[in-house]
Amino acid sequence: MSAYCIYNIKEHTMTFEEFDSLAKELVQYGVRKNIGFFFHSLGYVSDLIKSEKMQNYFLISDSFLYQNADELLSVGATAGLVEFKKKYSFFEDIIKILRKYKIQKLVLYISDETEEISDFETFETSDNNLIETLFENIEKNKEKFAGYFYPLKIVFKLD
Repeated sequence: MSAYCIYNIKEHTMTFEEFDSLAKELVQYGVRKNIGFFFHSLGYVSDLIKSEKMQNYFLISDSFLYQNADELLSVGATAGLVEFKKKYSFFEDIIKILRKYKIQKLVLYISDETEEISDFETFETSDNNLIETLFENIEKNKEKFAGYFYPLKIVFKLD
């Protein structure tokens, strides 16, 4: 299995039309930043999607053709928080787009391979410090998961 990143919109009050607008805005962002977006796609990481009972979710990828995110999520050796923030600014950009819509709770799943929810470290954070939180967690686990994001389940309350 390859790396993946799933945004699960857990609680919302959006209409179909608002979901459609959100999807279009995300795809436009993806085209500008060369990030693929796949909505409600069950073919990849289907065990996780089913076990977490996801209904309104999307995957991001480093390609518009396939759903894995190996290059997008390749951490490698970072020179510090400033470089990390620059490389992974898309996380905050996507959250800013999602904040415009009627979403109360969002869960972000990032992993380099596993679909077993028991393998994920779960924590809550605000969208204001997402990049710092990711950086801190990667730094503390870099010996075990060198060069990769380790399995993270990040819960956001957006209200």
